[in-house]
Amino acid sequence: MTKKTDKKPAEKKPKIDFEEKYLRAAADLQNVRRRADADRATLPTIGKIALFEALLPTIDTAEMATKNPPKKPTEWEKGAIAILGGIFPVLEKMGFEKIAETGVEINPEIHEVLIADGDGKKVVEILQTGWRLGDRVVRAAKVKAG
Repeated sequence: MTKKTDKKPAEKKPKIDFEEKYLRAAADLQNVRRRADADRATLPTIGKIALFEALLPTIDTAEMATKNPPKKPTEWEKGAIAILGGIFPVLEKMGFEKIAETGVEINPEIHEVLIADGDGKKVVEILQTGWRLGDRVVRAAKVKAG
């Protein structure tokens, strides 16, 4: 008995265009480098904001303590004022700006209205200071509008 073997013709491998693969890989590498450069540029800002957000409750507490000082401040109140006097210049040097203007039009990008009197189109009181770093709002100012 003779075995009959069915031999299929060898399948042709698809032609690989190495030049096209090289160009795609080079473009991918360029995109990765571009994204890494962009990430490197934003890392200092992200770090600043993270540190600032960690300090923010302490800054808010010190600001509240100094908002309505008594006629004769105690040593503790003088200390809170001195702390704020030392922190704010450092924050400004790092690029942080207070959002604390009254009498300006309400801007929903930088103001969070908690109380509204009358037509509520202008900021009449700052309830909690807002902060920004460059174009980025870190925290909107909590305001009373009137």
